[in-house]
Amino acid sequence: MPQICPKCHRANPADALYCYEDGFSLGGRVGASGPVDPGAQSFPHPFVFPDGALCRNFDQLALACYHEGAIAVELIRNGDLANFLAGLGRSDLAKAVREAARQEDKDRTLDQVLGQLPAKTIEPARLHVETLHVNMGQLTVGKDHRWELRLENQGMRMLSGTIACDDCVWLALGDGGGSPRKVFQFLTGTVIPVHVRGKLLRSAAKPMIGRLTIETNGGAATVVVTAEVPVKPFAEGVLAGAITPREIAQKARTAPKAAAALFESGGVARWYIQNGWTYPVQGPSASGIGAVQQYFEALGLTTPPKVEVRESSLFFEGKPGAGVFHTLDVEAVEKRPVFASAVSDQQWLKVSKIDLDGRTAHVRLAVDPVPDRPGESLEAKLTVRANGNQRFVVPIALRILGKPRTAAYNTPTVYPTFQVVETTPVVALPALPPALETAKPWTPPRIATWQNGAPSRKPAIMDVVPLDDEDQRPSAGPSKSRMRAIILPLLPVAFILLGLFVTLVRDMAVRVFAGGAEAAGLVAGPSGPPLIDVQFHDHGENVTVGTVGMKPADGAADDGVPAIWEPSMRFGLTMTGEADPLWRGAVKRLTFSEKGLTNNTCIKLDNDELLFGETGTRTQAGERIDAFRGRWKELEGDLGNAAAGAPRRGKRSVWSYSDEQIDVTQTVELVPGPQSGRLDTCIVRYRIDNRDLRPHTVGLRFLLDTFIGANDGVPFLIPGRNQLCDTHLDVQGNLVPLYIQACESDDLAHPGTIARIQFVLGSALAPPDRVTLGAWPNADLAHKMRDRRCRQQETLWEVPVYDISLLHDSAVVMYWNPKQVLPGASREMAFTYGLGDVAAGEGGGKLGLSVGGSFTPGGELSVTAYVNNPAPGQTVTLTLPDGFQLADGNSLTRPAPALDFPSASRQSPVTWTVKAGRPGDYTIKAESSNGAVQSKKVTIKSRSPFGDN
Repeated sequence: MPQICPKCHRANPADALYCYEDGFSLGGRVGASGPVDPGAQSFPHPFVFPDGALCRNFDQLALACYHEGAIAVELIRNGDLANFLAGLGRSDLAKAVREAARQEDKDRTLDQVLGQLPAKTIEPARLHVETLHVNMGQLTVGKDHRWELRLENQGMRMLSGTIACDDCVWLALGDGGGSPRKVFQFLTGTVIPVHVRGKLLRSAAKPMIGRLTIETNGGAATVVVTAEVPVKPFAEGVLAGAITPREIAQKARTAPKAAAALFESGGVARWYIQNGWTYPVQGPSASGIGAVQQYFEALGLTTPPKVEVRESSLFFEGKPGAGVFHTLDVEAVEKRPVFASAVSDQQWLKVSKIDLDGRTAHVRLAVDPVPDRPGESLEAKLTVRANGNQRFVVPIALRILGKPRTAAYNTPTVYPTFQVVETTPVVALPALPPALETAKPWTPPRIATWQNGAPSRKPAIMDVVPLDDEDQRPSAGPSKSRMRAIILPLLPVAFILLGLFVTLVRDMAVRVFAGGAEAAGLVAGPSGPPLIDVQFHDHGENVTVGTVGMKPADGAADDGVPAIWEPSMRFGLTMTGEADPLWRGAVKRLTFSEKGLTNNTCIKLDNDELLFGETGTRTQAGERIDAFRGRWKELEGDLGNAAAGAPRRGKRSVWSYSDEQIDVTQTVELVPGPQSGRLDTCIVRYRIDNRDLRPHTVGLRFLLDTFIGANDGVPFLIPGRNQLCDTHLDVQGNLVPLYIQACESDDLAHPGTIARIQFVLGSALAPPDRVTLGAWPNADLAHKMRDRRCRQQETLWEVPVYDISLLHDSAVVMYWNPKQVLPGASREMAFTYGLGDVAAGEGGGKLGLSVGGSFTPGGELSVTAYVNNPAPGQTVTLTLPDGFQLADGNSLTRPAPALDFPSASRQSPVTWTVKAGRPGDYTIKAESSNGAVQSKKVTIKSRSPFGDN
């Protein structure tokens, strides 16, 4: 009967005197005098390395494995070491060695074995940094530098940890462009590339100081980096020799006329950029003495004059193709120079010129030509900025004369590229200070739109063309009797034409809805009721503002202050026909919160990290607790009707950053799935519009808190990966998959709900530049991992990537990297989230088949076979229809990868990348070498429902 060690509770042979694991004396045995050292006990026969080295005990074996690492890994992977340990009766160690042999990284293989051997000669990991202070000497703004920091492991176990420079923006870590944080692991030593980002250096009289914080399982250290960036003196005219902004102001005050030319030409702005500083003047430079005053106001050395716009609203009318022109005056109340800039939110309204004339700025407006849309009334908003960043919004209405066209002939007008003439945009400008709004303060969530009614002052009707027969005003026309005499004889002809038209429509409908290759390119309406529903955070939510967050830890006390969370238009998904497995009466969720309160969208605007739609919280009494930048332009926009006439399901929301004139439009809509035709997919679109006079760098990041029924940590299928992922994933660029997918259950015969996130939709909608899969940024992670970036639903741009298994709480994060958006330009991005599917009926629970991607001719598809508990050597063969071909050139027959131990799932994925054929209905089949067969029908359509491919 085996003996159980009272210390480690391991089983030992019946005749053992001491525990094989820890050497503890097994009570009641004859000769048992005390604990022994298992590592020093001699083997029955030694283990011999290929070079002849003898290992007579575990201590010697561990040292030999460490010093002869390459040879030891080879012995581990070919099974020699496991066989030797099994011969000693240590089947537990033999199993651990076989598991370590499956590691792809050799160092991890060796470290895992060393951690299992009962030896005392192996020292734990210990960090040593080559130097703790680095002096970079003198650096120049705009010039990058690179150097290397060497780390050593003075122990014998694997050293792992992180190095970060979170609080130092001018340093970056790693290869390529670098990042503020890098994860590493090594046995002996490594080199960390460190980059100095020249464009983020700032000239100063004192040295710049940065810190690299290193935290590992073998200790922590801080490396201090210093650099000197001397100030470049101003080199032109009367301002020459100035080395600070205040000196520039002092010299300009002494000779304002001579200094004005240097401000107006952009010389002072360029000097700021050369020193890495932020130029305080926003928008185009004023002219003359006004340019000096503009600079003084920006520095806060003088109070800006109060400015008024002469007309609070404007009304134009004109014929199509004609020109309408008007001058809007911006005046200073005091006798001081005024400067102004203006931008329109519609292409048909242009700011052709701005003349600065002392106390008055003349904004020249032009509608030239009037759009060819007779009978319509158009609206625009003109945003005017003046001294001290005072801002005015002037609503403008345009009535286009003439009879309206019928829908069959009403074609959209194509406008020329928007330009602003005679303005001088200043590049690389910072975020604006808070604007001095002259209109009534905005109160969310009320959305006010200007209506085309009587203006507050006399309307400006310029260049009105004399009316002719096409105009809609009353004129002497034919009598009713004469009109009746003309119309009545034409009635029989009209009835005949109507009958022919109805027949034509019926025939076309039959062709479209009969299916087949001819109809494949048409996007049909949804079939049946929706399978999912979308809910929005579109009204105030009662919450508490405290320290526990949206997902408090077990036993955490909610000591927050009662508050109202104002609408953020976050959104969540639920299923319409399935009940939640945990909460009776509730529906099954696809996001943790039904309204998506634990999702968020982060905008990176000129290096500022801002949350979309976040206006903050207020107490029950109305007192504001916190505040965020941005405001709503449109909270709950209606999407109108679909082509078939049914209302579209979703909402459009426009969030605006007034200072930068950046609008971000979020459109969330339920659409038919590309294959199912059911409303089982939610497409999420974002559009970023730059309405400013200068370019801005803008990026977008979306945090999706995934949830499938009762499971918040299920493994995900990543097409192209050999195992389902229940740890973490971080891919960029071309490595971003077409989609990822997760099943509620691991049973292929009964997979439950299948959630799918698709990243690649079409050429018109940019896919993410980076996708991560990991743990949702819970407050517990901030404590456990000492990572302050984990801020739950208020997490900003960088979402830390940790294993899902840490808290069994998964999240998918999508990044569209910051890119420059020029004035008047925009960028669009999108993804979908909804229900996927796995065909498994024929496979009898042993084989499943899933297809995702672009179902258009030549589109890229990921075809994945799920193999249940694959046997060694088991293969899967794919059979493709005519016209389909492999995109990666590999074989149609592929091995089923062996499952890791322990494995996240019993399913082993086998993936092929396939190019789709011509439009039509097809069948793809997979056959396993064990006899299981599974097929799946796919429909290829001439165009994607999500955009061009």
